[in-house]
Amino acid sequence: MQNRSECSGPALAERDGELGYLAELLTGGRGGQARVALVGGPPGSGKTALLRAFAEQAIDAGAVVLTAACSGERPPAPLGVAGQLFRGAQRSRSAADPEQAGRLAELRSLPRRFPEDGTLPVAVLDRICAVLEELAFATPVVLAIDDVHHSDEASLDCLQYLLRRLWRTRVLVVLAESDHNRQASPSLSVELLRLPEFRRLRLAPLTPAGVQCVVARELGPHRASVARARYVELTGGNPLLVRALLDDHTRAGPDPGEPVAGRAYTHAVLAVLHSGPDEVLAVARALAVLGADGTPEAVRQVLGTDPGTVAWALDRLAESGLADARPAGPSCREQVGAAVLAGLSPADRARWHGSAAALLHESGAPASAIAPHLLAGGRVAGARAAEILRIAAGQALDDEQPERAVACLRRAAEFADDEDERLAVTALLLRAEWRLDPAHTHTHTDSLLTAVRAGRLRWRDAVFLVKALLWHGRSEEAAEVLKVVTRGGRQDTGADLAVLWDWVAVCHPDVLDRAHRRPKPAAMRTRQLSLRAQSAALLSSVLTTGGGDETPGHAEQVLRSVEVDHRLLESSQAALLTLLYAHRPDRAAWWCEHLLAQSAAQHSPTWLATLSAIRAQAAIRQGDLPAARKHGRAALTALKPGSWGVALGAPVAGLVFAATGMGRYAEAETLLTRPMPEAVLRTRYGLHYLHARGHHHFVTGRFRAAVEDFLTCGGLMARWNIDVPALVPWRSAAAEALLWLGKRDQARQLADEQLRWAGGPQSRGRGLALRVLAKIDEPGARPALLQRAVTDLRRSGDRLELAHALAELGSAHHDLGDAEPARTFAAQALRLAGECEAEPLRASIMETFGLGGDLHRGNGTPISGDVASLSPAEFRVAALAAHGYTNRKIASQLRITASTVEQHLTRVYRKLKVTTRADLPVHQLNLTHEADLAL
Repeated sequence: MQNRSECSGPALAERDGELGYLAELLTGGRGGQARVALVGGPPGSGKTALLRAFAEQAIDAGAVVLTAACSGERPPAPLGVAGQLFRGAQRSRSAADPEQAGRLAELRSLPRRFPEDGTLPVAVLDRICAVLEELAFATPVVLAIDDVHHSDEASLDCLQYLLRRLWRTRVLVVLAESDHNRQASPSLSVELLRLPEFRRLRLAPLTPAGVQCVVARELGPHRASVARARYVELTGGNPLLVRALLDDHTRAGPDPGEPVAGRAYTHAVLAVLHSGPDEVLAVARALAVLGADGTPEAVRQVLGTDPGTVAWALDRLAESGLADARPAGPSCREQVGAAVLAGLSPADRARWHGSAAALLHESGAPASAIAPHLLAGGRVAGARAAEILRIAAGQALDDEQPERAVACLRRAAEFADDEDERLAVTALLLRAEWRLDPAHTHTHTDSLLTAVRAGRLRWRDAVFLVKALLWHGRSEEAAEVLKVVTRGGRQDTGADLAVLWDWVAVCHPDVLDRAHRRPKPAAMRTRQLSLRAQSAALLSSVLTTGGGDETPGHAEQVLRSVEVDHRLLESSQAALLTLLYAHRPDRAAWWCEHLLAQSAAQHSPTWLATLSAIRAQAAIRQGDLPAARKHGRAALTALKPGSWGVALGAPVAGLVFAATGMGRYAEAETLLTRPMPEAVLRTRYGLHYLHARGHHHFVTGRFRAAVEDFLTCGGLMARWNIDVPALVPWRSAAAEALLWLGKRDQARQLADEQLRWAGGPQSRGRGLALRVLAKIDEPGARPALLQRAVTDLRRSGDRLELAHALAELGSAHHDLGDAEPARTFAAQALRLAGECEAEPLRASIMETFGLGGDLHRGNGTPISGDVASLSPAEFRVAALAAHGYTNRKIASQLRITASTVEQHLTRVYRKLKVTTRADLPVHQLNLTHEADLAL
């Protein structure tokens, strides 16, 4: 009989149909046709709950109830169930009946007369029957036995005797047994089938509508409707599992939305399995361990049993809601498998996984299928375990699963007992851990370096070792390996080495002074290698010669050709940098955003960090300070500073530029005082760092330190033959700082040099040079130079530098008395400075031109006067005044009139918001005047 109504009845709502049916049997509402009922169903289907609820109803209805529950212990105690049945006799809840009480007392005393050998004398059996008949004459009597299939034989004999004698009385016998039982008593089954009053009830799984009703009572109709499919999927309609999921939902705290398979679910799964036959439990464990490979044949081989037993157990699992049906046979769903494995001890789990690994290995399964079992503690005979795990790790890397690859390789290291295998594992582990955190690769480089010196490391692994050593600043050892692989390179490795040399030349050019001669060009063997070579050549070209008009197009062609693939990280990185240095920061930013959107699937913090650092540099060249700060922070979040190695200079440079431009000077100082690897200054990353640090020195009035950084940067670029303004415009930066030191001739020379260098499309470098030249030239010539600078900077897309140029153009017109264009250009500059969140520049423009508006920093605090807003002449006057010079002495030192000194000081006081020279910020006006003011 199937369950009828599934949505009513508060006591046992999911089984109220069967409960009502038993109640009718008790009262004879079925015409007295059935006095014995056998309730069946899979474990967890609610048989026990049904019997308990019915016993309570029967007692309330005035019946005498005798209950017993079989425990399944082996071996069972003789007459244990019979003794439990009679000792637990419960009187009805109707009016007190002395005769009934006496008979119940006699029943409860009968177990004391049971012999120890388990054989009941006929006299005792007859007396039991007589007492029950006497009780049934006055009121219905219920005998309810749960899990009768676990009963001892002596108790079953007693029960059969009673059934034969009591079938004409008002005694209702309700038995519950599991459908999965393979140990049922044949004699009891025969006895039951012979009885005309026998009826069988089977508790089927809840239908989806029934599951929804159960969930609705707990979570409400709307949530039940939304989550029904998931509850059905996780439980198969098994009421015990449904209730367990609801318990886990309650424990999960705030509504998690989807069902949570937690501790209660795990316990329920294990309870269902342990209440059934051992064969079903064993098959469930085999399925859980084998996972997707759990075919019936694989299960049979792991268990060493016959196909019939496996098929029977698989059907039982499906009936219990613990497995999903599929053409090849039922399979444990993931949550059930996890629960099954949770019920195993570590030793048992390792044993099971070892059996699965051995089976899969012998059947020729792929490494990716065997590896999970080896990772879970299993082993396979022979020395192939390390090789299997290494192959699986390579496949995991190809599938963008570096964490899994690392786990496989670390386990492989435990198995590897051959030196060549250990080297292969270590080399691949270096690559895998690199993607997650380069800081962890230190432990592998030394052993691989030793292998290179012994001539035992593969060429391709040695090439990657060069990059790893350089990342960690170990340039001498990298040069040593580079010499070895160059001298010993074969024809089939020449292309790899040529690409490596191009990469070293533009990232770590200092190393080439120590390395052997460059390898000859070689044919590209694969598309991947060809793309790497093309992108490396493009970057080398743009940094050595400035590239050509077609360079950005070629770089984008490379980016369109490469998929987001860790093996092509260098190609993507080189192409992005090519766009950056080829004056297309807008396209570099677009491609970075495109690749960042896909990088979540890469599971590679190194890749994410590298992209973010390049994106920050692109934002700097666009004048987008908030974006530069955002992406610079993202880069240092994806990889902690200690993991960046010498490449740390790149993200820190972007952050320092952004913080300085936004007026966050303390933030920039904090970044610059953090430890930086010494080897950074021997790399391209160090050039960006020097430029950013010099810029911060300049803005905060430390002009000599700024000049030193800029000239150091220029010297390195010239030495490495990558001296192009597109990389770092060090000449215009140094010229502007020198101008503040009063060294006009030297400043003009550098600005003129950059103007000659910045030909072709290099509009940004040209615009920066023109800005400096305008400061040096006569006032009448300044507007024309600045107008050219504005045109170039507008074309370059650098809004911040354009804002500076527009502000200076406004000042130039103001000095010439052209009030209307001055105010127009100043308003344009003010708008751009606001967009860039360049608060110091914005404040200077508003102060100089008297434009309205509230001045606030990004953090909401008012901006005070800034030394950076002073003109060079005003700065020199303010510096001498701050150091105690009188107006006359200042005039003599600077060779200007005392009246001019007074005019300068008036403007200085207004800009710095002070009233006397005693209030001047000496720490910001820090020229050592005797030396720095010498003209």
